[in-house]
Amino acid sequence: MTSPPVSVVIISANSAETIQRCLKSLTIFDEVIVYLTRCTDNTAELCAEFENVRVINGEFSGFGPTRNVAVKHARNPWILVIDTDEWLYDKLKHSIQNAKWDSPNWAYVVRRHRAIFGAAVDVRGVKAQRLVRLYHRETGKYDLQLVHESVELRKNIRRKLLQGKLWHEKESRDRLLFEIDSLDHGVAYADRFPEKRAIHPGLALLRAWATFFKKYVLQRRCLAGWRGILLAYHAAHGVFVKHTAHYVNTRVLEDRQSAD
Repeated sequence: MTSPPVSVVIISANSAETIQRCLKSLTIFDEVIVYLTRCTDNTAELCAEFENVRVINGEFSGFGPTRNVAVKHARNPWILVIDTDEWLYDKLKHSIQNAKWDSPNWAYVVRRHRAIFGAAVDVRGVKAQRLVRLYHRETGKYDLQLVHESVELRKNIRRKLLQGKLWHEKESRDRLLFEIDSLDHGVAYADRFPEKRAIHPGLALLRAWATFFKKYVLQRRCLAGWRGILLAYHAAHGVFVKHTAHYVNTRVLEDRQSAD
């Protein structure tokens, strides 16, 4: 079967631990672009093992803006965006190969399932997400959010759900990308809600504990065993980092204004 008119676009930092599994699931595509930024490991060398992969080196300016820059290097009209800690199962690949490409007024939705250290987790709050990941470059693009970005489509674009699974093992992603995410998450929160008052790190810690209790007990992630503990911790950590980064960013600005 011929390759679909799709370019896969991936942004990556230090992704040596996950990039091979990701790229092995993308051999049906004739072009896979890995937009590499702030890389200090052998991710580029691992990408060179795949004939359909093209590595582009560039700067990281937040997830939404960086994805749009990476897409500009694509040759095909249709864009599939995934992360280095995600991979396609066979049924999803088959659905993509049989999709319709005759109109740019379509966008395709995938089901993303969470895998925690090799096992699927399907408890409340961790169920599969439906995300637009395959779109035509003339009718879609990513928003400018630094984190938690999503595809913006023109009006009247029809969405179709693809069969099959996109697996996501977030907890195994590279450490550098996690650090970028953590910092930008707090800064983005401050930029998005400038009217909100920054809270003290002590209160942020209390909110983090409350988040852990909510996720682990009330949302029953305890049913996922030790993986549920990690999920609850990850959510609590995100809350703490978000508010603490917001607080630090606000205090720095206040100190600069006072100095002026």
